[in-house]
Amino acid sequence: MFAMNAYRIETRIPDNHLLHIPVPTFATGENVEVIILTKDTIPPTLSLSALHGTVLRYDDPTEPLPPGDWEALP
Repeated sequence: MFAMNAYRIETRIPDNHLLHIPVPTFATGENVEVIILTKDTIPPTLSLSALHGTVLRYDDPTEPLPPGDWEALP
């Protein structure tokens, strides 16, 4: 098995459409995979900020659920 590290860099596409991505932690000649995601296509429902302030309280958050409560889940 091999280790895989992920590095996140946020940037804007410049007028010339060429991205400069600094990669100081990689060795010269190392194989990498580059995936480009646009921030505009992430649905707002997946944003953590949409959940901000929605939890009012936790009742025993570390306690297991009773068997009957599993059927209530969608």
